[in-house]
Amino acid sequence: MKRVLVLAEGATEEAFVNRVLAPHLAAFDKAATVTCVCTKRVQGRRAFRGGLVDYKKVKNDLHTLLASRPDAVTTLFDYYAIPTDFPGYGAIPLNGDGFQRAAHLEAELAKDVDDHRFIPNIVLHEFEGLLFSSPEDIAHVLLDPVRLLPRLKQIAASVPSPEEIDDSPATHPSKRIADLFPAYAKPLHGPQIAERIGLAVIRAKCSRFDAWLGRIEAL
Repeated sequence: MKRVLVLAEGATEEAFVNRVLAPHLAAFDKAATVTCVCTKRVQGRRAFRGGLVDYKKVKNDLHTLLASRPDAVTTLFDYYAIPTDFPGYGAIPLNGDGFQRAAHLEAELAKDVDDHRFIPNIVLHEFEGLLFSSPEDIAHVLLDPVRLLPRLKQIAASVPSPEEIDDSPATHPSKRIADLFPAYAKPLHGPQIAERIGLAVIRAKCSRFDAWLGRIEAL
């Protein structure tokens, strides 16, 4: 069985890997283990986890994971609010679309890490964007389908694919959900919704996510 280590941005992504991705990848003879980015160490130990604060911490974690000799290491980071010291950030193609900008950062990240076992992955634009693959399931998990569903469907219909819901501070995917449902708790509700939707539906609607998962399956 191939050993795949996932470096996640935070608790939401960590729960998503444990509840949804790891069981799926096990059927492809891949053992996926996830850890969150370490944001602070106390007496040499990982004391605080989650959140992309700066690239130095990300790079340290990636090299630590690679040093444990897995078959592959990958990331589960949001493009939204990515730190400005990320490799290639200063040369992001501003005239390109979100797909081109995220691909640019992934390519530069791969160059900087410089290890053939590394598979960079930056979610466009945010994990919650994937959830808009099924507005019905968002509304069901949040227990308010009559009020939420028409508005969630309107958001989903405004873009060609869920991954294209933009990254403005006022309109990024999780902000849109929280505006409609203020009690939305990312680590709790996000993985529940994704589990209910299922990977097949998410992959059918989200081409970047599908391509990334396909690379891991094919190791």
